[in-house]
Amino acid sequence: MTGHKLQGSHGSYSRPTDEQLLKQYKKAYENLRIEPVLVSTKELEFVNIQLYDVKEENMELKKTVKLLQTGMTLMNEKIEEQNIWRKKVEKVVDLDDPIPTFYGGHGGKKPVTRKSYRQEIKECDISEE
Repeated sequence: MTGHKLQGSHGSYSRPTDEQLLKQYKKAYENLRIEPVLVSTKELEFVNIQLYDVKEENMELKKTVKLLQTGMTLMNEKIEEQNIWRKKVEKVVDLDDPIPTFYGGHGGKKPVTRKSYRQEIKECDISEE
C-alpha cells in the first residue's frame, strides 16, 4: 500500500527486512567475493578421476577412428582392384552374353541356370552396396 506503513515493513513503502537481505547476500556471496575459491582435496581428486576417464575414452575413440580409417582404405583398395579387373574383362567379353551352360551331376542331364556376365557381376559386386 503506497503511503501507509505496512505490518513488518520499515517505512511507508514495502522493503525487504534486514534478515531477508542477509539471507540473499549469503546466497550470492560465492558469486560476489573476490578471493580465490579453495577446493577440497576430495573435490580435486574427483575432478582428476573424471579427467582421466575422459582422456582414456578419447584414446579409445582415436583407436576406433584409426581402425575405421584403415578398414575404409582397404575397402577402397579392393573396390579399385575390382574395377581394374572389370575393365579387363569388359575388353574381352560382351557382358550381356550368357555364361556358357555347363551340365553336371545327375548323369549330366541337369542344366545350370544361365545368367549373363553382367547379372553375375552385379550379384557379386561389393562396390554398389
